[in-house]
Amino acid sequence: MTDLTSWSQLALERCRLGVVVAALALLWPATVLGAEAVAATRRDITLDECVALAAHLSPALAAERSRLAQAEADDVVARAALLPRITASASVTEQNPERLSPLGSTPRPPLPSLFTEEALFAVRGRWVLFDGLRGWNAHAATERALDAGRASLGLAAADATLLATQGFFRLLAAQELARVAREAAERQLAFERLASALAEAGRGSRLDVARARAQRLEAERARVAAHEAEAVAAAQLRRVTGLDGSEALRARGPLPEPVPPPTDDGPLAARALRESQDLRRLELQISAARASARASLGTFFPEISVQGSYGWRGRDVGGRAPEWLAGAYAEWAVFESGAGKASADRAAARVRELEANRRAAALQLEAELRDAMGAWRTAHAAAASTREAIEASREALEAATALFGTGRASSL
Repeated sequence: MTDLTSWSQLALERCRLGVVVAALALLWPATVLGAEAVAATRRDITLDECVALAAHLSPALAAERSRLAQAEADDVVARAALLPRITASASVTEQNPERLSPLGSTPRPPLPSLFTEEALFAVRGRWVLFDGLRGWNAHAATERALDAGRASLGLAAADATLLATQGFFRLLAAQELARVAREAAERQLAFERLASALAEAGRGSRLDVARARAQRLEAERARVAAHEAEAVAAAQLRRVTGLDGSEALRARGPLPEPVPPPTDDGPLAARALRESQDLRRLELQISAARASARASLGTFFPEISVQGSYGWRGRDVGGRAPEWLAGAYAEWAVFESGAGKASADRAAARVRELEANRRAAALQLEAELRDAMGAWRTAHAAAASTREAIEASREALEAATALFGTGRASSL
């Protein structure tokens, strides 16, 4: 009877094993095809590729290039105000015969006929010789603004490189955490099965099974969170690099060697203040604002210009003949309701605002530099201690494996 019972249990176990094998055989093609599809939509990307993509496709960098193009166009417009301006015009007019008559349309004795049709074509030139230096200062302001735009472009390029580098390492860390979470979930699943088997064999309690199941569920939660964090890191890297497409990103490739932090922050802080693109951009903006303030003062001075025209005028009465005109002109806004003074005050306030921004940026740069140096030293020390912890954990694992091989440790 005992042999029959053992044979029945063995047959039942074999049937269960056969069902599992058949299910795996049926699911294997779909699993392989699904893995191949996921692998086909995944793109490996290196740190150098991230930096190169950010330099070409970053939306922030593209916006700065557009602003620089606008500054270049503004500089051309300001420079054109210093040069002569030539215009051409043409007109054809008709009028009633009585319009130019001294008697109007009232009855009168017959008078010589006046013209009723007129055609005119003329070329006019105008060159402002003096306008209170508004043109020169406006041109100087646009040149400084153009230099500030170039500095902003360099600053945006550096920011794009920094963001791409941070995004790459964030994705790399998320990938590693996701891998560890998957392995932990697999180990907890195996441990739960082991606890169930021990409980069924009478070598464990159901409480151990419940604990193992709770640990497995916690590991599953951590795995899902790590997977979502990896997807978010990939989306952030795609955003900072400007990369379009739907394929998943995977950080791969060699990493730069760690650089130890300097012992003295003084030279580095002085160099940062001296070579900061942000401070240089603000200084150029201050220079442009000062030039604009000087240009706004030109409204209090007269404008002197030379003008000339040459054209052809034809009438139905009196014939057709060329004509020309040349002269010097002066125009002075004696009263403009305070608009000129308000414009000058606004420009001066803009200068003071930029000077305050420059001082605040210098203080912020120094504070951020100190904070970054502290984080650099902390990370360098943490990396050293982590390497030691990894070696200690590896030795502990090897010792536990050796003890298990000799029967002096459990499978846990």
